[in-house]
Amino acid sequence: MLLLVLAMSVSAATTAADGPVVRAVLFWSHTCPHCHKVLTETLPPLQERYGSRLEIYTVEVSDPDNYEVWAAAMDEYQVPANRRGVPMLFIGDQVLVGSAEIPEKLPGLIEQYLAAGGVDYPDIPGLVVEESPVEETATPAAPPSPAPTAAQEAAPIHVAYFYQPGCQECDRVQLALNYLSSKYPQMVVHSFDVKENAPLCEWLGERAGVPEEKLMTAPAVFVGGEGLVGDDLDTASLEALLSRHADGAEPYWEGWEESATEATSAIIERFRSFGLLTVMLAGLVDGLNPCAFATLVFFISYLSFMGRRGREILAAGASFALGV
Repeated sequence: MLLLVLAMSVSAATTAADGPVVRAVLFWSHTCPHCHKVLTETLPPLQERYGSRLEIYTVEVSDPDNYEVWAAAMDEYQVPANRRGVPMLFIGDQVLVGSAEIPEKLPGLIEQYLAAGGVDYPDIPGLVVEESPVEETATPAAPPSPAPTAAQEAAPIHVAYFYQPGCQECDRVQLALNYLSSKYPQMVVHSFDVKENAPLCEWLGERAGVPEEKLMTAPAVFVGGEGLVGDDLDTASLEALLSRHADGAEPYWEGWEESATEATSAIIERFRSFGLLTVMLAGLVDGLNPCAFATLVFFISYLSFMGRRGREILAAGASFALGV
């Protein structure tokens, strides 16, 4: 029954002279190492194996128009917020995300759809498939530079963006910022590694009214005294934040070093309230979502600061490891 339903949904365009054809769309970013892994390691062997029976059209999302198509595709397929990242592949009614899931599941889906008579490109609003889609996979082009506009003469909007290396949510926010730079060319993004700049993130978060449990987490964006952190960050909320400061926003964190001691003290005081159970639970959650617990990098430093000895540090570290 499944094969029959799939076959009925396939148009005549999915059948080539040598048999059925499977067509898919891959959204990727030239700054994403996971994307390049899929492009260079996963797709070429599949293309060699299936030849003309497999067509994968690639869309680089750094281009503003392509980003909008990607956003429309995610909305159309109701992709959850925690899966909105690249590389993302649409095939039939399936969505695969990441350099682990795509190579794991794509071969089986190709076989499934070939057995069903093939499948055409997914129905994505705004998607226009050009000729020779495979060539784009082999030689991805760099995104075009945005054309100068009158808005570039407007007062700059300074944005403080905190990220954590390896954080998929941070990569998603970075793509959103890249897209919004085409609408707000006066935007100036100051990027900070949250691990290396945690006191500054703490200082900005406190002034923006960020809840204590979200302080020093990534991704985080601060503009003109306002802040967005974690799940509150998406393209719509970022655009709304920028629109409220369209007349300009100063880098108000300049000179914050005078308050660095205050911010560091706040961090230490928060760690003092952590018990053994809290640390173990934090380690468990950190194993599931490393972006939300960047503060834990200060754990060992705090123990040393409090004068704990080697065995105590080892015991606390072992408890954290068990939690992870």
